[in-house]
Amino acid sequence: MGKQNANLINDYHLLSFDTLDSTNEEAKRLARAGGGHGAVIWAKQQTAGKGRMGRNWVSEDGNLFVSILLQPEKPLTECSQLSFVTAVAVIETLEALVPKNAKLACKWPNDILLGDKKLGGILLESFHAPDTGHWVVVGVGVNVDSFPPRTEFPATCLKDSGVE
Repeated sequence: MGKQNANLINDYHLLSFDTLDSTNEEAKRLARAGGGHGAVIWAKQQTAGKGRMGRNWVSEDGNLFVSILLQPEKPLTECSQLSFVTAVAVIETLEALVPKNAKLACKWPNDILLGDKKLGGILLESFHAPDTGHWVVVGVGVNVDSFPPRTEFPATCLKDSGVE
């Protein structure tokens, strides 16, 4: 690993919780309190997870809920590209876990699909905190162990795809 990669890894730190209202909301609170660039916020369960357009994100124990807090040195207009970067990273990570014949895809702007069912989602939020400047939160949720049974779009989980 080159020096640049080592520094990149050292810029991030994990904050883990048994339960949070929302990993994205915890990231925002951290930013408003004075910092936390590179914080990776992970919760075993969320009580008020959210998806795009304020939709409820069902957050059952056994699934993945994580947010990354960034204070980029780029204009916010360029930061929207983080959705694409995140989608590619999530899909490449999941490809190593699902059966080889499984079809993973990203449905813009934020759905991760396994076949024709929703496996996960990405929620990118940007905001300005008065004392600390511009921030971006990259939230990711993946149905690992379970999925909500009655949703607007069919859903699935890694467990049902043969991943143990």
